[in-house]
Amino acid sequence: MKIDKITLLKIIHTKNEEIINNYYAEGIHFDSRNIKKRNIFIALKGYNTDGHKYILDAFYRGASLFIVSKDFNLNNFPESDRLIFTNDDTLHVFHTIAKWWRSKLNIPIISVTGSAGKTMVKDMIFHILSKFNTGSSSQKSYNNHIGVPYTICNIKQNDKWAIIEVGMNHIGEIHSLTNIILPSIGIITSIEPVHIGLLGNIDNIAQAKLELLHGMKKGSPVIVPDNNHILNKNINKFGINQDYKVYKFGSNKDTDCYITNIKQFSLTGTSFDLYLFGEKIVIFTKMIGDHIIKNIACAALACKIAFPTITNTIIKDQIESFLPPEMRLNIIKFGPDKIIINDAYNANPASVKMGLKILHGLKKYKKIGIVIGDMLELGHYSAYYHNEVAQQICQLKPTFFISVGHFSKIISDATNKYSIKSINTTNSNDPIIIDFINKHKWDLLFVKGSRQMHLENIINGLTA
Repeated sequence: MKIDKITLLKIIHTKNEEIINNYYAEGIHFDSRNIKKRNIFIALKGYNTDGHKYILDAFYRGASLFIVSKDFNLNNFPESDRLIFTNDDTLHVFHTIAKWWRSKLNIPIISVTGSAGKTMVKDMIFHILSKFNTGSSSQKSYNNHIGVPYTICNIKQNDKWAIIEVGMNHIGEIHSLTNIILPSIGIITSIEPVHIGLLGNIDNIAQAKLELLHGMKKGSPVIVPDNNHILNKNINKFGINQDYKVYKFGSNKDTDCYITNIKQFSLTGTSFDLYLFGEKIVIFTKMIGDHIIKNIACAALACKIAFPTITNTIIKDQIESFLPPEMRLNIIKFGPDKIIINDAYNANPASVKMGLKILHGLKKYKKIGIVIGDMLELGHYSAYYHNEVAQQICQLKPTFFISVGHFSKIISDATNKYSIKSINTTNSNDPIIIDFINKHKWDLLFVKGSRQMHLENIINGLTA
């Protein structure tokens, strides 16, 4: 996004004093530490800090223009004519700028949401399309009311496409964001009991994800899994098949993109056949897990819909060279004969179940240790879902088990009853964890928990 001060003032409907210098800017950021030369710095007020505290830092890092609240104190600011004052909340201004820049873009914008897998699908689409032509994507998991406008404002003028991840934890959140994004293609990766404590029930989760469609033109492509009962029920309930072109991915042979002949080679990788609009592509990926393979099908389908001329060779090559994002089923060699599976980025009942399914298929490893952190935001369902995980782990009969958190103690209480050596702690930095692991012989350690549990601390402690 390239813009000058006069244009910016018009967009946000703000009248400042007489223009002395019509400064030009390119791109926008809300974190002064990431400011690049000629960026706009927008001072956002958050729960923990206020961006206005870092305006000088942004200035010395090269920011060209500064959007600030009207009550900002001018003291000690070197070039006051670079400041743009607003009576509105600066976050609202951020959204206004993003809507303006979106209106200037005439490219396919793919928007990805879902209870699980959205970051991996987003990254995979980016990896595939980057071999085809240039585009932009959400960084990390920038998928909320700040990350979405940031992503849009940093789409470059010469980009041929963009991928934007959208998250939520309450009704109406995606509705607001999709009206900024105006997606050309919408993807819902899955519907699972994630944030169910905040949304009440799984139907509300499905309806919250389907809000993505409110920003899309009728007849636009919508990509969904073939076997998600709750999602398909709500698609039929709201007549979405009549208003949008619905494409499906999964394992059913009547879908637009399906997978078959899956063969997992321990932790080395997985081979499978992918049928994309009837054309067979034989693939070997270094990733593991049936749910990951379905994410691949979703990403391949999205790329083909966005750019029908992309070749199957590009899709195959890019899938085979793709590696998962950090802390998402990362395989770490630990010493000469041990493996750690780092799946610590996040956890919900469905993703934990899929992780444990992977362990069940790893017959080579005889001494497995499991570390599970709390699955959060489950509300009054917390005990139910943690008990469900407890049953799955007891069936696996690991060498030892560690739970981290209040709710996951339910699991360690159950494993102790099954004579599985187990401990519980509430802090991932508790030294008892490393001591307990080191006391046992193991050849595989699986680590997974909600983001707030920071279970990567355990892996860092082991590998330090």
